[in-house]
Amino acid sequence: MANSDQNRKEFLLAQYQQVGEFLRTSDRNRDIWVGAYFAFLVGGLSVVDKVGADARNVLLAALFVFGVVVAFYTTIARAWHCEYNRVLMAIHKSFADEKLDPLSSAEELKQSGWRPFSSSYFNPKGTEFAVYSLVLLALCLLLALLLYPLFMWLSFVPVLSLSHKPSV
Repeated sequence: MANSDQNRKEFLLAQYQQVGEFLRTSDRNRDIWVGAYFAFLVGGLSVVDKVGADARNVLLAALFVFGVVVAFYTTIARAWHCEYNRVLMAIHKSFADEKLDPLSSAEELKQSGWRPFSSSYFNPKGTEFAVYSLVLLALCLLLALLLYPLFMWLSFVPVLSLSHKPSV
């Protein structure tokens, strides 16, 4: 029995270390993708007024598509971050309770209503939410820059112009 408990402790400790490494890797990859996006965004926006209209639209569209990919990746990375944290907390609780059963520990944490186990993936007070909000804000800026020529064109078309007054 003692040998079985020792094997279980070693297994859970190895899992704890592996999940912790996955968590750090996931967070690092998210930060790399978001950092690369903002670097490309700043670089692209710094030359947008120096290129022709066609190149400007292609550049803004490419930045927008890359931003959408980064936004989706950020969402997925956040979901994995929460799952990794929940696994780490369950393993930690199973060691603290000396039960060595992370499944029952996870169920106890969930039943207790403890916030990290019962909350959604996005806590509006968290850093990840702020980063995600900045990515979405950048996407809105790019969308506005992409649609600006269309709005300007529509304002000059007499039939579609809101400020057009019919002649009497």
